[in-house]
Amino acid sequence: MNKDDYNPYQAPGETTDPDFAGAPAELIRREHLSHEASIRLIGSLYLIIGSVVSIPSVGLLIRIFGTGQPQQNMAIGAWWLIAAGVFALVLGFATHRLNRGARAICAFFSAAGMLFVIPFGAIINGCIIYLLYSKKGKMVFPEDYKQVIRDTPHVRYQTSIVVWIFLLLLLGRFGMPMLLRFGDP
Repeated sequence: MNKDDYNPYQAPGETTDPDFAGAPAELIRREHLSHEASIRLIGSLYLIIGSVVSIPSVGLLIRIFGTGQPQQNMAIGAWWLIAAGVFALVLGFATHRLNRGARAICAFFSAAGMLFVIPFGAIINGCIIYLLYSKKGKMVFPEDYKQVIRDTPHVRYQTSIVVWIFLLLLLGRFGMPMLLRFGDP
């Protein structure tokens, strides 16, 4: 349905979830929109991690083989990092698309993160597991909800101006110094 075809007086779509049986698709989407956005953010975090791990690893591999004297241990490590980065990218895309299988894999890695990255990793990964397996998290992953998304293309998540300001401050604090040091020998 494109934007011009939207009719506010049209009978709403329905989902087969027992909690929302007979509820309009727009009501369901609006109630779960912030949770959906949070889960998509988890996917974006995996995309960032995958990029940060795999892109420099490819550069390292090129550098190793460009010297003419490849060091086997470093090459093996670079290949492992590339594989881990590509895996994180695939997981990020799947989570961003609300794929059911990605939910279990994200929960597995979050549980591992809770064990090995204490204390802040435990807190962040605990929040990720909560987002994935809470009542709203369970509602966002099934195919019924994907139909709700298709039925409500006009419903969009609006990021708060406070979040944008916070992100710009973070970028200024951490991103700019890294960019300025990138060209230094």
